[in-house]
Amino acid sequence: INEAIKTLSDKNLNQETKNNVIEKIALEAVDIRALGLYSLGEIRTTLSPEQLEKYQSLFERYFIKSWGL
Repeated sequence: INEAIKTLSDKNLNQETKNNVIEKIALEAVDIRALGLYSLGEIRTTLSPEQLEKYQSLFERYFIKSWGL
Protein backbone atom coordinates (compact mmCIF):
# COMPACT_ATOMS: atom_id res chain seq x y z
CA ILE A 1 0.00 0.00 0.00
CA ASN A 2 2.81 2.39 0.84
CA GLU A 3 4.43 1.82 -2.55
CA ALA A 4 1.11 2.50 -4.31
CA ILE A 5 0.53 5.71 -2.35
CA LYS A 6 4.08 6.87 -3.03
CA THR A 7 3.70 6.15 -6.76
CA LEU A 8 0.33 7.83 -7.11
CA SER A 9 1.44 10.96 -5.27
CA ASP A 10 4.71 11.34 -7.21
CA LYS A 11 4.29 14.47 -9.36
CA ASN A 12 7.36 13.50 -11.44
CA LEU A 13 5.68 10.39 -12.88
CA ASN A 14 3.28 10.55 -15.82
CA GLN A 15 -0.06 8.71 -15.72
CA GLU A 16 1.14 5.83 -17.90
CA THR A 17 4.08 5.14 -15.60
CA LYS A 18 1.81 5.32 -12.55
CA ASN A 19 -0.62 2.88 -14.17
CA ASN A 20 2.19 0.44 -14.97
CA VAL A 21 3.52 0.52 -11.41
CA ILE A 22 0.06 0.05 -9.89
CA GLU A 23 -0.70 -2.80 -12.31
CA LYS A 24 2.56 -4.51 -11.31
CA ILE A 25 1.69 -4.12 -7.63
CA ALA A 26 -1.81 -5.53 -8.20
CA LEU A 27 -0.49 -8.53 -10.11
CA GLU A 28 2.02 -9.29 -7.34
CA ALA A 29 -0.30 -8.65 -4.38
CA VAL A 30 -3.53 -10.30 -5.52
CA ASP A 31 -4.04 -13.96 -6.39
CA ILE A 32 -6.02 -13.13 -9.51
CA ARG A 33 -6.16 -16.77 -10.62
CA ALA A 34 -7.81 -17.86 -7.37
CA LEU A 35 -10.16 -14.89 -7.45
CA GLY A 36 -11.18 -15.78 -11.00
CA LEU A 37 -11.82 -19.40 -10.11
CA TYR A 38 -13.83 -18.35 -7.06
CA SER A 39 -15.96 -16.02 -9.16
CA LEU A 40 -16.80 -18.89 -11.53
CA GLY A 41 -18.18 -21.01 -8.73
CA GLU A 42 -19.22 -24.56 -9.61
CA ILE A 43 -19.29 -23.82 -13.34
CA ARG A 44 -15.49 -24.01 -13.39
CA THR A 45 -15.72 -27.80 -13.18
CA THR A 46 -17.62 -27.93 -16.48
CA LEU A 47 -15.07 -25.94 -18.49
CA SER A 48 -12.34 -27.46 -20.62
CA PRO A 49 -8.73 -26.54 -19.81
CA GLU A 50 -8.70 -24.29 -22.90
CA GLN A 51 -11.88 -22.49 -21.84
CA LEU A 52 -10.55 -22.07 -18.32
CA GLU A 53 -7.27 -20.63 -19.59
CA LYS A 54 -9.09 -18.18 -21.85
CA TYR A 55 -11.37 -17.16 -18.97
CA GLN A 56 -8.38 -16.60 -16.69
CA SER A 57 -6.73 -14.37 -19.27
CA LEU A 58 -9.91 -12.35 -19.77
CA PHE A 59 -10.53 -12.14 -16.02
CA GLU A 60 -7.04 -10.79 -15.39
CA ARG A 61 -7.55 -8.08 -18.02
CA TYR A 62 -10.96 -7.25 -16.52
CA PHE A 63 -9.53 -7.13 -13.02
CA ILE A 64 -6.77 -4.72 -14.03
CA LYS A 65 -9.18 -2.59 -16.06
CA SER A 66 -11.62 -2.41 -13.14
CA TRP A 67 -8.92 -0.52 -11.24
CA GLY A 68 -9.01 2.10 -13.96
CA LEU A 69 -5.62 1.12 -15.37
